[in-house]
Amino acid sequence: MGTRTACLASTATAERWGWLALAVACTKPSSETHVSPPDTAPHETEPQETAVPPALPFSVSAGPTPHTLVVAVTSSDRAELRCDGAEAIPGVPERLEASSEGPNPTLQIHGLLAETDYECSLVAGDATETFPWRTGRLPAEVTAFTWAVTDGAATARPAYVLFNAAPVDDARAPQILVAVDRAGGVRWHTVVPGVDMGIAIEPTTDGRVWAGGGAHLLMPPTLLAADGSVVATIDCPLCNHDVEPVGEDVWAIDGFGAESACVVSFVGDEFAASRVCADEAPGVFPAPFPGVNSISIGQGDQAGLVVVGIATDPSVTAFSWPDATPLWRIGGAAPTLTGPTEDVFSYRVHDVNLAQGCGHEVCLLLYANRTEDVGSQIMMLGVDPSAGTWTVSAQWADPPWFAPVWGGAWPEEDGGWLVAIGQSADGATDPSVIVEVDPATGAVKWRLELEPMIGTYRARSADPCVFLSHAGLCSASGA
Repeated sequence: MGTRTACLASTATAERWGWLALAVACTKPSSETHVSPPDTAPHETEPQETAVPPALPFSVSAGPTPHTLVVAVTSSDRAELRCDGAEAIPGVPERLEASSEGPNPTLQIHGLLAETDYECSLVAGDATETFPWRTGRLPAEVTAFTWAVTDGAATARPAYVLFNAAPVDDARAPQILVAVDRAGGVRWHTVVPGVDMGIAIEPTTDGRVWAGGGAHLLMPPTLLAADGSVVATIDCPLCNHDVEPVGEDVWAIDGFGAESACVVSFVGDEFAASRVCADEAPGVFPAPFPGVNSISIGQGDQAGLVVVGIATDPSVTAFSWPDATPLWRIGGAAPTLTGPTEDVFSYRVHDVNLAQGCGHEVCLLLYANRTEDVGSQIMMLGVDPSAGTWTVSAQWADPPWFAPVWGGAWPEEDGGWLVAIGQSADGATDPSVIVEVDPATGAVKWRLELEPMIGTYRARSADPCVFLSHAGLCSASGA
């Protein structure tokens, strides 16, 4: 059968909390002549118009946000869905795809831009259907925030950037978690009502997102699907500041405001918890209250290594998992390794992540808030436990800034640093920005600037070939 255009195209109308979807229904006038079988005397009938079932019956609807298109197909063949739009990222085709095996699949394309026209095609076997699709509006909670990409929209590495945004002067106001493309367009979002700023957002290796944290009004570790809906929520009312997915597991910090703060690993479908807590492992955490606000979990040849950033006694401590054996500590009141402590740990640290490429036994990318007289900095620390030393192997602060709380630094696969400079209500006047930095040169490869008085806590990048379904970006990345 040949290609044909669907008779009725679906249109999605976005309301604040709901979506209206219209199904596609198709019939096609036949241009063929129907001939009756011969009886006692063969004869021809007059040509007739007959209703022919659609070559590929399907229905179209919007997902829970305008970024998702859902197509249900009646077919015994493998189905493929593709939507093309006008180029939104300079030099990158706006092409999003999905495919499915097995009979009667339901296909979902994620990552569509809101209020945008797409031309979509559905293929199963030798049948092809085409239809137009216009996405709905973003909700008011998202459009209440504005930002602009000021550098690198056309030249930055293909990736999505995930971050949170919230008013700095109202902890109980709704905030958003978003993924944007390099032009700043929203590709994914969810709204989080009345939760404190300190929400971490981490992409998984299977196209989903873990979010959670908060410093005062807490969000338990929550797994979010590619369409923004909640997949699972872990019962951990005092989990705060950070979540860290590792394979099928997720790690978090439990016990905000308690003397027995814990690093906890939630394992498997039931999220069975294993903990290392301050009151049970005094050699791991400084006493009396370990203000843990970031964790990083070793993988590969570093499996079993847990690194923890501590705000109240500015330091980084490391221990082995699951036996909670103390390994080393840098900074703070009781360091076990020597290094330039006063230059790095003069005040809070807000994000620490294991990294690669520093030329030492352990590499740590650190967001050091420090003090106003010296300003905040991003630092790559090289740690050599066997020698009992650590050093600063690279750093960046251009232009200079100071943010007393919030902020994050993430090591990217190409060696770059993704930095969230989250300005807060207690003294900062500059806007919050998210930048991608080349540590070798100090050059800013990409920069997104939020409107004044909007804060952000952390930012992470997501591989377009894994998160959502932007085939144009995937091709641009060389995958």
